[in-house]
Amino acid sequence: MAGNFPRKSVPTNPVHTSPTTLRRARPLLGTMVDISCWADDPQACLHATEQAFAAVAQVHALMSRHESSSELSALNRLAPGAWMAAAPQTLAVLGFAQSLSAQTEGVFDVFTTSENATLQGCWRDLEMDLINHSVRKHAALQADLGGIAKGYAVDLAVSALQSAGASQGWVNAGGDLRVFGPLKLPLQVRAPWDAGHLVDCGVLQNQSAATSASYWLGAPLLRHGLTRKPATASASYTVVATQCIAADALTKVLAAHCQALTKPYADTHADAPGRAYAALLGHYQANAWVLQAPAETMAAHV
Repeated sequence: MAGNFPRKSVPTNPVHTSPTTLRRARPLLGTMVDISCWADDPQACLHATEQAFAAVAQVHALMSRHESSSELSALNRLAPGAWMAAAPQTLAVLGFAQSLSAQTEGVFDVFTTSENATLQGCWRDLEMDLINHSVRKHAALQADLGGIAKGYAVDLAVSALQSAGASQGWVNAGGDLRVFGPLKLPLQVRAPWDAGHLVDCGVLQNQSAATSASYWLGAPLLRHGLTRKPATASASYTVVATQCIAADALTKVLAAHCQALTKPYADTHADAPGRAYAALLGHYQANAWVLQAPAETMAAHV
């Protein structure tokens, strides 16, 4: 996987430095979920992390494409035209996906799971009934919520930590990272041209970061929602935003837009796809990095 790696950091001018720190990890969402928090005492830290892991586990149970019992698997099996009840969490992720699909006019599409457009519909073929908490398909759709569900789980985990009294900390789910409180955490991203090399991409404070790439063996392909073509396999795409679900989703849009650029990504001011993506970044108060392997090695920051 391509990932964000928080290195050990000391909070800069913390507002309320808590005496106890706890760091724990569990395998969830197809990756290792790493949680670190500060609280008033060891028991408070333990309780906070348990609440955070429970939030992540719930998203895993609902939205894993590889769990036959998940709601997402049930949705993928659902016959077109039939209604299916859905949990608020599943509706929240689908709703965010639909909104971003509309904003990007289909460039982002969680139903783009195949290069053959004749085998499936698109995001417009999903109907959501928020009053009755249900969904139905108008085509034989197959969704993959993996990345944005992971980002959503990180957001829920941070909310759980804060509700349980944690003053600061982070949640890192295989490259989807969110930092909260006065903690300032340096952000590093693996270089596509050298897995042992980490590239500094600034400092996170009350922000999220996500990285997507296809260069790791077994990593899912990043596809353009309209052309359904895979993104460049030699590059990684990193976005920093307030919400982790937005950061993760925008990496997919970034990968798609980089396919469409007629100029290097660092010089997109006169390029329509570049301007469109810059406007989208502004909407989500986000920044983006592209790390490209040789022979076009670059680290472009917009």
